[in-house]
Amino acid sequence: MSAAADLGKLTPDLGLEVNADFWSKSEGVLDEDWTWTNLGFLANVRYMFVTGSSFHPFAFGGLGLHYWKASWDCPQCQGYLVDLSTDGIEFGFNFGAGAEFGKGNMIPVVRAGFNSNGGADYIFVQGGLKFPMD
Repeated sequence: MSAAADLGKLTPDLGLEVNADFWSKSEGVLDEDWTWTNLGFLANVRYMFVTGSSFHPFAFGGLGLHYWKASWDCPQCQGYLVDLSTDGIEFGFNFGAGAEFGKGNMIPVVRAGFNSNGGADYIFVQGGLKFPMD
């Protein structure tokens, strides 16, 4: 799940945006469960390749602050192992490309990229809607 806010333009081609990303992954094997959760706050610079049309391709890159948590639940291990759950805060970076399609009150947006935060690097593909406030 992701949300983004456009903070405006630095120049006609460069803009600022902030994102909040959340994802969680769980796997179970027999009676053991493993879960990884990531909450990231990202600040990006966005470069628009084409302006003044209804198709707006862009590239972006920036830095992020990630809170992650890993937990391991093993009921049959109780008494033998200590709690294997852990968490942390890490800095990371991300980059990618995307496009906006159209103009108006509701603009479809797609983007893909790579995010590295030290704990769990991942490739992402996102789609959504942009609601301009101006």
